[in-house]
Amino acid sequence: KHFTDEELKARDALLKPGEEAQWCLFDPMVSCFYGKLYQKTRKAEYLKLQQLFLSRSLAAITGDDCEFGPWFCCEAYYMVGDKWQPNDDTPLVWTQIDLAMALLEMKNSMSSSVMKRPAAAMKRPASAMS
Repeated sequence: KHFTDEELKARDALLKPGEEAQWCLFDPMVSCFYGKLYQKTRKAEYLKLQQLFLSRSLAAITGDDCEFGPWFCCEAYYMVGDKWQPNDDTPLVWTQIDLAMALLEMKNSMSSSVMKRPAAAMKRPASAMS
């Protein structure tokens, strides 16, 4: 349905700051973006942002109290009374694959971090050999 300007204004009048729908499919995409930046530049701030957006993605997975079941990726959460609820597009395959890609990019970031460390940092001290 296409909404008229008046219908949109009436809907928007009900909106309270901080209660906008929270979309779940974008955080894993942003995590991937920062992961690629980190892998290319090795800048710690990009790794921190990659971790932040991956953490947000994981926190959005449904819990045991979800009407659709636990361990699902949903499209969005919206406010019902004083509680955030996943919308009816749960589980959403698009969010699932985005999260899978975010996990892969974090694995790549961690793997490249270990591989790029100076050789001296990789050596075990002689005392650890005994």
